[in-house]
Amino acid sequence: MPTLDPTTIRLDVITRLIAAATAAGSRVYDSKTTLDQKDDTLPRLAVYTANANSISRSRGVGIPRFSRKEDIMIEGVLDAADDAALAAALDSLETQIIAALLTDGDFVCQFEAIGDMQSEKGRNAEGDKRRGSVRITITVQYTTQYEPATVTDDLNKVQFDVDVDGDGAINPPGGPEVDLSLTVDGLGP
Repeated sequence: MPTLDPTTIRLDVITRLIAAATAAGSRVYDSKTTLDQKDDTLPRLAVYTANANSISRSRGVGIPRFSRKEDIMIEGVLDAADDAALAAALDSLETQIIAALLTDGDFVCQFEAIGDMQSEKGRNAEGDKRRGSVRITITVQYTTQYEPATVTDDLNKVQFDVDVDGDGAINPPGGPEVDLSLTVDGLGP
């Protein structure tokens, strides 16, 4: 399984939400700061990740591996003419977002687990229009590992002396001959 990271996850979620043709259409962005814009391009969505928690899965010496839990947050903002229309639009957008991600087998299968899911909705009743927001938080779990840098040096031969019978003599005259070869990939001829 390839190692995932928060940026890759966010960009994947954005691509999937645009392809799913939610009410936000192509207005799906990588950060919540976009939602604070004072323009009329609503509805729109922003995707971000937060609250990561990594637990070591390494066993002694070796490649550091972690089981990582990460929250994917999708926030949507939209306007409606009145409170009833706003409530219906928020419910619909929430359903579209959840269906776009959790019914997509490729999305779900890239994680070891999909954990908790929470939704929050808010409304602002100031002015002629009603503006509302929905935030969906989905906790995913996946493995990360950190490969050590490749060590390159001039080592291309290793010689071993073998004490065959345990008496301290190496290949005693008239004793058994030992032909030992060791091949290690990447160390040269």
